[in-house]
Amino acid sequence: MMKFMNELLQKGMKSVSGEESAVHGSGLRILIIRLSALGDIVHTLPLSRLIRRYLPGASIHWLVQDRLAPILENESSIDRVIPISRKDLGANPVSTLRALRRTLKDNGYTHSIDVQGLAKSSVMSFISGAAVRLGFNWSNSKEGSCFLNNRLVANDYFGEHVVAMNLCLATGIGLCPEPEDLCRSHQKTPWINPGSFAIESALGMVRAIPGLENFEMQTSLRWPSAGGVAVISPGAGWPTKIWPTCCYGELARWLIRDRGMNVAIIWAGDREREMALKIGEFSGAHVLPETDLLTMSAILGMADLFVGGDTGPMHIANFQGTPCAAIHLASDSRRNGPWFGGSLVITPELNCHPCMKRSCDTESCLNSVDSRKVIRAINGRFFPGEYI
Repeated sequence: MMKFMNELLQKGMKSVSGEESAVHGSGLRILIIRLSALGDIVHTLPLSRLIRRYLPGASIHWLVQDRLAPILENESSIDRVIPISRKDLGANPVSTLRALRRTLKDNGYTHSIDVQGLAKSSVMSFISGAAVRLGFNWSNSKEGSCFLNNRLVANDYFGEHVVAMNLCLATGIGLCPEPEDLCRSHQKTPWINPGSFAIESALGMVRAIPGLENFEMQTSLRWPSAGGVAVISPGAGWPTKIWPTCCYGELARWLIRDRGMNVAIIWAGDREREMALKIGEFSGAHVLPETDLLTMSAILGMADLFVGGDTGPMHIANFQGTPCAAIHLASDSRRNGPWFGGSLVITPELNCHPCMKRSCDTESCLNSVDSRKVIRAINGRFFPGEYI
């Protein structure tokens, strides 16, 4: 591996003094590197759309993990999605990176943008052959990624949310976000286009819920109400982001019994399936079949309310214009909360919050956010005037 890295260092260094100043991006070939996770990919969409709007003539590609690539399948700001296998990268890093280097160099990139800000993403930026390799500066990057990128920017120009941080990278190619790029009002137009097949599949799943046989998609701003659809996603990547299953069950039962909503539960993998079944059994909520990313995005775009933790589905729902009740336990809602308005954030009232830890011995977050607190918060935000 060290021999391979030395080879990269010898071949990859390029001067940026001859950077092309092209009108409307003509001649520019830009590679965005945001491999994962799902929510972080969603949070990078405003950056790709800003670049597309200012540089309509540029060719924009996106390097992403293969399992998450479908979420970008219909993204209008991207000309090409380049998937990379996390499994192959872990099992055979040298051969995988060599094959990736050939693919990237053949595309003749003028710029790469390392949004991920980690060692592996900076290596991929380095081997892309781009003369200009954008990344965050030393105080805002991790794992030494700033040493392989050659045009560094700060991430605190426009705010502390990760979307605002990502938009800072546009300044490295001479672009500056307009007020509309930083507008966080409730969205009417969905950001993610699932495609007609996924929409039809999602409609079939929603119409399978008893009482929703004639369900139709709305084109106006959605808001929770009796007869509407609430979607719960109980899973999360970190144990410290997972709200207890029993609490979700009590919340779902309240939404069904006291607010007349139809509650559907989405899940992925065996662990989340078990959680979903327990919630459904306790509350009477409808457990949907496991879905692919695009069908899930379509379902979230049809809902009137989403409830879940700091996870990819929550951020997709928020970008689809669905009001969210986001339960932030260990994570920082100022950085990772819903970007757009029309949502609610519930956090623990603890001195240690947000700890941003993946594990915790005390589980104090879980104990300080019970179902009664979340029910009161949702009722006050989305059902004003209704007593509990």
